[in-house]
Order: sequence, then structure tokens, then C-alpha cells
Amino acid sequence: MVSKHLRSLKQAKLVRHRRQRQGRETHYRAEPKSLGPLIDWVRLFSEFWNKRFDQLENVLEEMEE
Repeated sequence: MVSKHLRSLKQAKLVRHRRQRQGRETHYRAEPKSLGPLIDWVRLFSEFWNKRFDQLENVLEEMEE
């Protein structure tokens, strides 16, 4: 199960791996720079939803009057 998750993280370039010269050990290291596009995407949708909720709040306030 862990190997499937690690494979997905490698494909997304969120981790890098290095195999030991001897034995079966593999060392993994996080690649936080690869999160940049995801952070940008979340920021974009955060702005979108904040605007939409502000608009909804205005409509609801108008309905109360």
C-alpha cells in the first residue's frame, strides 16, 4: 500500500528517491517546490469562492430588508 502512494508522489514529482548502492533501501525526500502549482490553483479558487460568498451575503442582506 505504501509503495502505491510513493509511486503516485514520484509521478507527481512531490518526492525524489535515491536507491542505496547495496541492499534494498530507498531513501525519499520531499520536493516542496513542486507544490507551487497546487498552491496557485488553491489560491485562485479561494479568491473565486470568497467573492461568491460575498455576493451571496449581499443578496441575503437585501432579502432581509
